[in-house]
Amino acid sequence: MYLDTEERKRFAQMSHEYLIDQLQFTGSEPLVKNSSAKIRLNFNHPVKELIWYSKTKNLTNPNTTLGSGQELGGGAEGADANITLTLNGHDRFEPREGRYFTVLQKYYHHSADARQFSYAVNGKFVGVYSFALRPEEHQPSGTCNFSRIDNATLSIGDTGPNYNISLPYFIDVFAINYNVLRVVSGMGGLAYSN
Repeated sequence: MYLDTEERKRFAQMSHEYLIDQLQFTGSEPLVKNSSAKIRLNFNHPVKELIWYSKTKNLTNPNTTLGSGQELGGGAEGADANITLTLNGHDRFEPREGRYFTVLQKYYHHSADARQFSYAVNGKFVGVYSFALRPEEHQPSGTCNFSRIDNATLSIGDTGPNYNISLPYFIDVFAINYNVLRVVSGMGGLAYSN
């Protein structure tokens, strides 16, 4: 973009605010066969979408997943893992099968290209839960303000005996949130910090 001298001067002297997306990550949480997992979500800011997937810490093949069709809701056997989101002691929804998050949430809230791409990334099945009607658009269409939530957990029900877990598996959970980037006198910074 080219600005003439007058526009450059005005641009440098005026303050600017831009709505931006940020990515937050909880860290890897272990998944144990025949047990449930409760992942504490230590996120901040207005979150538009939660994203998670399973992975292994297999050093010989780091791209190993829970197996063909056995990811969290990835196939017939994986569909028995019930998932619940709890915010300040209240369930956001009734426990749902993993398939709801790996297929239906993407169908309702994402474009065809995103659904196709995000269903399996490097063989890992990806679960999503959207607080926004249209999370791909930059204009906000819904959020959950995690800054106002004291206790948030993602519960993954009993993985059951159908899972062929012989390696240590982990769940990674991410959140996409909004923030404001302010530029004043040529200096930039975030309007809201942790």
